Amino acid sequence: MRFKKTLITLGIVLVIFIGLNSAKAYYDGQVYQGYVPNQPTKYTERNTIGEESYISKTFTFEGIDGTQIPVSAALPKDKQGPFPTIIMLYGIGQKMTFLEDIAEEIAPHGFAIYMMEQYLRGERKVEGVASDLHEFGGLRERATLNAVETRRLVDTISIRPEVDSQSIYLWGVSFGTITGVPTFAQEPRFKGAVFSIGGGDVHKMFTDSKSFAESGTGGKLMNSMLAWYLKPIDPILYTDNMSGRPILFQNAEQDEIIPRSAAEALHNAVGEPKEIIWYDTDHEGKINDQAVNYFKDGVAWLKKQEGMEEETLEPAA
Repeated sequence: MRFKKTLITLGIVLVIFIGLNSAKAYYDGQVYQGYVPNQPTKYTERNTIGEESYISKTFTFEGIDGTQIPVSAALPKDKQGPFPTIIMLYGIGQKMTFLEDIAEEIAPHGFAIYMMEQYLRGERKVEGVASDLHEFGGLRERATLNAVETRRLVDTISIRPEVDSQSIYLWGVSFGTITGVPTFAQEPRFKGAVFSIGGGDVHKMFTDSKSFAESGTGGKLMNSMLAWYLKPIDPILYTDNMSGRPILFQNAEQDEIIPRSAAEALHNAVGEPKEIIWYDTDHEGKINDQAVNYFKDGVAWLKKQEGMEEETLEPAA
């Protein structure tokens, strides 16, 4: 009788395990899916301000389900468009006001730059006691919406008179690199990309990361579970369609969040043409005052792609 109960219990556990894995497999298959081409676009301008060295714009565009998605933009001042254009995906803890910190490093060089508010961040943040938990639990949905909504943003701005639709670049920063790689691979209208302080192979990100090792997040088992949960958004799974378009990787030698092993895993997964710059700094650029060089060198590289003027990049390590 006891043996029979044990078999029944094991059978129930097995059924639950198979069911959960089947559900996860289905859910995993929806990651980075949902974009529908040739849909009508809706651009609603909010505000235009003339800053000292660039023009600041805010507007909304319509996402796949009718959601109004806020965007901040910086355009060259006293210059005639259309302009080569950058869509930038910011990092995991940032919001679109980040553009205010970097616009002067980019727009005066002749580029229009657009930064949309990502799901669960800034104006789209879910408020309340459980907001942080909700934000972590929604990382996979945020990753998918980054890809889908970025492509909808391309739909929207590519018909704007200030945008050169043949010269639209993607620039991802940290989490923006992790989600930007699949976006770039899926979207052929991007002419090239800059990927800053990001990496691939989520297992390496958790097991080799100095930040996770020092934070005591639960040890190897917890890190393995996190990697299992986030595996579907791993950028190295989505690099097949990236070859043939120029890419610049920027990484930090002392990055406490994205270990070198994860950065190199992504570099190695991406075909040519590509360039790699290593900086003697940490993830936030706080060591050796290197922070501004990410943008300085990224802009120099983009200007080279556009044939605007030659500038010297810092050598790769």
